Amino acid sequence: MSVQSKAIPGWGWGAIGIVLLAVLLIPGCIRKTERPRKIDVASYYPLNLQDNHIYSGKIRSAVTSGAYEGVFTRTYMDSTGELVKWEDFIRNDRGIWLRSRILADTSIPHISFEPPLPAAPWSGVIGDTLHFSAVEIIDDSVNSHLRIHVECEILAIETLAGPAGLYENCIKMRMNYRTLDPGGISDLDGEYIFWFAEDIGIVKYIIPGDEGELLQATVGGKNWPE
Repeated sequence: MSVQSKAIPGWGWGAIGIVLLAVLLIPGCIRKTERPRKIDVASYYPLNLQDNHIYSGKIRSAVTSGAYEGVFTRTYMDSTGELVKWEDFIRNDRGIWLRSRILADTSIPHISFEPPLPAAPWSGVIGDTLHFSAVEIIDDSVNSHLRIHVECEILAIETLAGPAGLYENCIKMRMNYRTLDPGGISDLDGEYIFWFAEDIGIVKYIIPGDEGELLQATVGGKNWPE
């Protein structure tokens, strides 16, 4: 987030400084290293209806099963075909954002994030970082709230070979989630590493309790391996 200031009639620099400080302290405000190279954020996390990714890990498939008024639903299944979770994403020119999720194997019916959490690369420059704070809202009997923080870093731009093909200019991204409230625990807590390939999406991942790589995919009507 960048802020430009200029003199405002009747305002002293002290007042302007207070306004700028207030803007920077807004919960969820992005603090990041800003460099010239930008990427087409949508190309690194395609959300075409019926896009299907098959992985080697515990999460065996991820399908874009819904798209309605700018909200995209991804459905995740395990190797037996059992439902693991649903996740809802929104997309804008700044990135792909996780808005909510439903976990199939827990008694918690619905978890949402305010503001939505970053879920995909926003930069193509190695070393760029992004720090983001949000509230996790749990749809339980007391409507529990947890403050969470995610630190993202672009680790590398590299060529990656896998069962579904050779991916050039993959963005390797680290995401570290932690709960800010003492004693609070979010199911997101931990370190996540993803490799995003342009026009395909996630081609490899290492997350708490699971890791896998892309075996095959259909994205935007195109198949991998070709």
